[in-house]
Amino acid sequence: MDDFGLVADGDGHETTTFVVDTYGVDGWGAPFDPEADGEGWIGFAVPAGSSGEDPRITLGEASWRLDDEHATRLAGPKPTFELVSFDVPETVEARESFGATVTARNVGDVPGAFRGVLNVEGGVAAYAPYSFELELDADEEASWTKEFGSDVTRPAVLMRHHLKTPAGDRDAKTEVSSTPTTDGE
Repeated sequence: MDDFGLVADGDGHETTTFVVDTYGVDGWGAPFDPEADGEGWIGFAVPAGSSGEDPRITLGEASWRLDDEHATRLAGPKPTFELVSFDVPETVEARESFGATVTARNVGDVPGAFRGVLNVEGGVAAYAPYSFELELDADEEASWTKEFGSDVTRPAVLMRHHLKTPAGDRDAKTEVSSTPTTDGE
């Protein structure tokens, strides 16, 4: 995948590894794998100020012009996002459900999709990724919450939450108490 490039406005842009590895992207499927069937998506980090003039995908000396739909999207205004908050409780009781909430705002002039992934260590799995997408109009704010059930909060567990978004990354920890409470206590 590193051999691919995007040229727009005469500037070259390398492929991004923001959402790569073996994970698919909802609606797009799996990323390009040169050792598989030769199909899949590739992504590029393009500066918001790019006019997208004469966009081309390159591979070595060869290049292909983007189709009109993708060229128009690249040339158009880009949404700009702000990561407003990432709220996770610092402590929870054993066997208690809780949520991790991400709030984002589209501070740009056009609608767009704010995407990210919440990577979680601890709980019932050593590692679990939870991807999300918020469709936001200009100046709109919205939240996404990942609910963790009581089966995840086993006694004396430390859960680490790693949020990755284009608007910034955040880390948090949730410590689960060592003894579960029972009803009536």
